[in-house]
Formats: sequence, C-alpha cells, structure tokens
Amino acid sequence: MKRWNFQIRQNKAPERCEVCHQTDMFDRQKGICLRCSPLSIEELVNPVFVIPISKSSTFIAAVIAFLCFTVGFLDAYATSTANLRFLMFHPMSFYNWLIFPNILNLPLSYALFLWCKDKYNERLLYSVVVAGRIASAVGLIGSGIGLVIPLPGILTRM
Repeated sequence: MKRWNFQIRQNKAPERCEVCHQTDMFDRQKGICLRCSPLSIEELVNPVFVIPISKSSTFIAAVIAFLCFTVGFLDAYATSTANLRFLMFHPMSFYNWLIFPNILNLPLSYALFLWCKDKYNERLLYSVVVAGRIASAVGLIGSGIGLVIPLPGILTRM
C-alpha cells in the first residue's frame, strides 16, 4: 500500500456555505449560514422535497380515465357483437352518434396517457395513475376502432 505525504500549508476559514454553496448569507467568522441553519438534519441529508398529492388533479384524472375507458369499451364491445355488419354499412345509424365522442376521446386518451407517465404524475395517487394508464390504452384502441368501423359504410354511400 502506497503512502501519500500531504502537507497542510495554509488553514483558512471557509468563504461559502458547504450545504448551499452560497456566500450571500454565510457568516465567515461564525461559520454559520443563515439560510441553512434553520433546516433540520433530515432535510439536509435528504434534500428531495415531496410534492403533495393534489385532490383536484386526482379527481380530474379519474373522471377523464372513466370517460376514456367507457367510450373505448363501448367501441370494443361493438366490434364483438353481431351488430358489426349493421354498424359498418349503415352510416346513419345510432353508431354514428358515437363518432363525435370518439373524435374527442382519441386526443383525450392520448393526453391522459402522457399525464400518467412517470415524468408528470407526481401529483396523482398511484391507483389513479395505474387506472389512467389502463383507461388511456383502452380509450386509444377503442376510439381507433370506433373511427374505423363506419368508414366502409360512409365510403360506399358517397
């Protein structure tokens, strides 16, 4: 093992705070920073600040998730029933009333998908994040199907 020979040439007082690295509120004679001295040891050791969960953001995300899931599920259910042929070739049917919600649901599901990503979901409950991811996937798939099903009937009627 190699030994290092260090020599201390000069000992001087610190010029800035070792915690916040600022000089404006640091008292050099006492070695105390007025900015950092009121902080507890836990705050100094773990400087990660917890963002509180917002009840309004959670409620809005839950409502959007419910709407996206409902429209997407209705569209997916319509493709699995015997009425698929009726839906495809009768563009003036009841299903055409669902085209407007599908047009709205597609960007809404995509926005919910982005909102529930790890980067943006710090103000939401974890259960709402998981439900939002599932609902956005169902909403995107269902709305895509819901916008494609009436196309053959619309194109044949033109």
